[in-house]
Amino acid sequence: MKYILLCLFALTLSASVDAQTNHKVIFEDNFDGTTKNGWYVGGSFNLKTSISNGVYRMENLTKSNSSVWSIKSVGLKKEDNFIIEFDARQTEGVDNFGYGILFGKKNNSATYSKFQITSNHYRQFAKSENDKNEIPRDWKLKNIINGMNEWNKIKIVRTRNVIDCYVNNELTMTYGDYVEKGQDIALSSDKNGMVVEYDNFKVTTFDYEIKNVAGADKHLAKEYLPFNTADNDINVYVAVDGNTLYVTRHAENEDNSNVWISKQVDGRWGSVEKMPFPINNSAPNRVISTSSDQNTLYLMNTYKLDGSSDGAGISISNRTKDGWEIPTTIKVDSLVNKNRFVSYFFSSDNKILLTGIQPNEEDYDEQSLFVSFIKEDGSYTEPKNLGPTINTLAIGYNPTLAADNTTLYFGSTGHPGYGSGDMWITHRLDETWQNWTEPENLGPYINSSGFELSLSLDAKGDYAYLVSNDNSLPGAKGRGDIMKIELPEGAKPEPVVLVYGKVLNKNTNEPIAAKINYYDLTTGQEYGTAISDINTGEYNIVLPRGINYGFKSEVAGYVSISENLDLTNLDRYEEIEKNLYLVPIEIGQSIRLNNLFFDTGEYALKESSNSELKNLLKLLQLNPNMKIKIVGYTDNVGSDASNLTLSKNRANSVYEWLISNNIIKENISSEGMGRKDPVATNDTEEGRQLNRRVEFTIIEK
Repeated sequence: MKYILLCLFALTLSASVDAQTNHKVIFEDNFDGTTKNGWYVGGSFNLKTSISNGVYRMENLTKSNSSVWSIKSVGLKKEDNFIIEFDARQTEGVDNFGYGILFGKKNNSATYSKFQITSNHYRQFAKSENDKNEIPRDWKLKNIINGMNEWNKIKIVRTRNVIDCYVNNELTMTYGDYVEKGQDIALSSDKNGMVVEYDNFKVTTFDYEIKNVAGADKHLAKEYLPFNTADNDINVYVAVDGNTLYVTRHAENEDNSNVWISKQVDGRWGSVEKMPFPINNSAPNRVISTSSDQNTLYLMNTYKLDGSSDGAGISISNRTKDGWEIPTTIKVDSLVNKNRFVSYFFSSDNKILLTGIQPNEEDYDEQSLFVSFIKEDGSYTEPKNLGPTINTLAIGYNPTLAADNTTLYFGSTGHPGYGSGDMWITHRLDETWQNWTEPENLGPYINSSGFELSLSLDAKGDYAYLVSNDNSLPGAKGRGDIMKIELPEGAKPEPVVLVYGKVLNKNTNEPIAAKINYYDLTTGQEYGTAISDINTGEYNIVLPRGINYGFKSEVAGYVSISENLDLTNLDRYEEIEKNLYLVPIEIGQSIRLNNLFFDTGEYALKESSNSELKNLLKLLQLNPNMKIKIVGYTDNVGSDASNLTLSKNRANSVYEWLISNNIIKENISSEGMGRKDPVATNDTEEGRQLNRRVEFTIIEK
């Protein structure tokens, strides 16, 4: 943990400095002479100050343990990005009260931000507006802070909405909701009897340009959705097909948030309808994500057996013929959140869980983003920090992983942006989940001067749905409203394929509820599962590019006819309809082995045939009394003799593979039929391809 945090400090500093330009020192004082240089020097009933021995000395004389300030204007202008640097040490008084600096101070009013340290090694960040006090970063032990009579080098960096506070060259805190109220500064100490000395005071201004994604400067289409109301919309999730929205809404007349659903028909969103019990109960409710087929919901919080709330955590609910089952808890190893807010997101293949959590209060001030991976038992691994490129010491929230499983969108208050919370994009560079491209801002047409709360996009990724808390925008109705936004070209994810269709009985064409697996044909690595609709047999799955996929359905008493889809060279988003068929395990049934591959005119099985062969092997192992005949066929190209030989050899290759994997000879046989029994015309290449096949027929079961 210490290694990750140290990297975080170093890289956050580096990224901030790299983006700064046009540095200009506007005030500097080393206190080497007797010139006041605008500082208060003298005595009063509560404060005595002097410049001597190369330092500015402040003595707190208050009788009521009050804070004292030495106020000064240093030439800062409204909206300046600035660096304030100085050395400070305490020489007298108790060691557990603070000293430091006020900045953003408005004239002589009690409106300011304040960073302080103590001689017993603590730091704090507080702010006040007209005597209304807030402490965004409470006192926290930082051993980098030196003690009594030892100098501390303090640096405050303001970059747009972000304040970074360093002590002795180490970043000790970040605050991302800085709103400038004034331009003055003040040196401070908090208790009578404290004597504090300051030296090497310097103020520098600089320019900062937000790094936006490509195309963010162009006008982008944006519209509020028709079902927005004065109620507070907190979160939105769009299904991968782009036609269903799950909205988390906190209505004024309800104690907690509930989930609402809207369907899109012919490009128009319908009104929202409140989801039934048990999805909504008396607790705060939210749909985190859905499976790509929407037959599984991932939900915030946990549920008791009667559907009532059982506290914080994550749950899963599957669709049944009668509605939604009572959600059950998803186990995540060592999942701890000390923050009152939390974020979750599941990838469309349910293999990846992203969380926005605060694991402890020692190393984290706010939520950071983490990743967990599914295990064989359906639970998830301990959350792993996504690293310093993404995470800052401020808030990281509401991560959204695109269907390509590489492009990550997230909210952050720690990366300087347009408002107090902006949406950002980054791309994963490898399988460690630690290496990412530098985050880019989605731009001023998406990020407002307010707080952008959550973002969701479908598999195609041309548009996204955004919850914005900027109710100053034209058309806003509530504290949080949902809008549809066009994504800049540089913010669009890598292309994927949305495969949809039905799982059907091959003999009757009746729909079947089945589990669908999709996997790498060559390695057999499973990439995800789906469940077809229990009533209609409908399914859809999302396949990222770069893989030659196989997929099949599974249900007891049936044999699956596998399919394949080669996406190694995919260069655009596609939607492909492909029905999956199941054949009853009955004598006389023939099943085509679609995922067997041979070179032209050859009979040696290619490596990409391994998954299909293993599926057949598993079927025979589960049914030890089953006997099958493996039959090869060709098209009509070539001589009858050569086609017959080729078909025999290909069928025999499968036979020999099964024998080598301990299937007894008496249960299998092989035969070649050459060009006989075509299943399609031989007048087209497509038809000839269908005729070139290997099947097996169930002889006994």
